[in-house]
Amino acid sequence: MNNEQNHFSDTPLEQSSGPTSDSTSTNPPIANFIPEAELAKRAIPLHLHPSKVLPSHFTEAIERAFAPATRFWFHVDAERFVAALQNQNPAYMDDLVSSWEQWGCGPFHEDLINSIRTKQFDEFCALSLASQPLGLASDDDEEVYDLLHSHLRRTGESTHLKYLELDGVKAIRYIREKMVGMTA
Repeated sequence: MNNEQNHFSDTPLEQSSGPTSDSTSTNPPIANFIPEAELAKRAIPLHLHPSKVLPSHFTEAIERAFAPATRFWFHVDAERFVAALQNQNPAYMDDLVSSWEQWGCGPFHEDLINSIRTKQFDEFCALSLASQPLGLASDDDEEVYDLLHSHLRRTGESTHLKYLELDGVKAIRYIREKMVGMTA
């Protein structure tokens, strides 16, 4: 049995009407939860020179390798994932951190953690809006922003509220995209 199939034998998968992970399809397996150490093996963009890597390259690599299920990002411990990346390939990650600092950016690990938390925010908000009676009935992003802002305030979701306020109305576009992906 190859490592990829062995890896998924212990991982719960959402059922799909499409091909299973045993098929020869090029579609990535649909995954609910994958340990951070396993994610780290698939997420390091070794094809890119460390000076060209952005935090989003890691999350994009995960999304290419796996079709994240509805609550996939919710299960990712951002700090544990970053530690697993460092353990997976310390030299590459050290070079990446050094390069990031030379560009005058903040600490790379903090930016990567923020990138993952942004994915968690999008996922949380998409689920929250989908559960609302009016959900995304409005095409007006400001109206949806206000609805979501009120909901997050009312439920005491201060971390998600902070992310919403930082991104403002432009966050709604990403949340809509996540909702579409969840229903596709």
